[in-house]
Amino acid sequence: AMGAELTVEVQTPSEPERPPRVAFLDFYRHGDYTAPVEGFDRDETAMVVWVLVLKREGPGPEEAHEVTVVWTTPEGEARWEEVRPAVFDEGRDSLRVIGGKGFTEPGTWPPGRWGVRVLLDGAEAASGVFTIE
Repeated sequence: AMGAELTVEVQTPSEPERPPRVAFLDFYRHGDYTAPVEGFDRDETAMVVWVLVLKREGPGPEEAHEVTVVWTTPEGEARWEEVRPAVFDEGRDSLRVIGGKGFTEPGTWPPGRWGVRVLLDGAEAASGVFTIE
């Protein structure tokens, strides 16, 4: 039609969402959270606890993520998988997520170098190792 107005809507691309980053991943003896540990005595260790700290670019609205932690044996086989919610409260820019695995009695862990892979919303985010001696 002649003389009709044509309206064109221009959309500005929004800034892509940036996932939080891993500030650190540490391992602790169950019940002793004073200092991270890289090696555990097999005869004294029943459970190993991991602590993951996530940071985002700044305070914002509530933001939910999912953390999956895969434990691997010294032989490289997947042993356990943990899934934890990771929800930043509104106005917060950091978040601590905690988990752990082990046995009911000390002396059960197979000795060697164990691995832990951390997935954030399904994407590789961090990894760590500890030894059972």
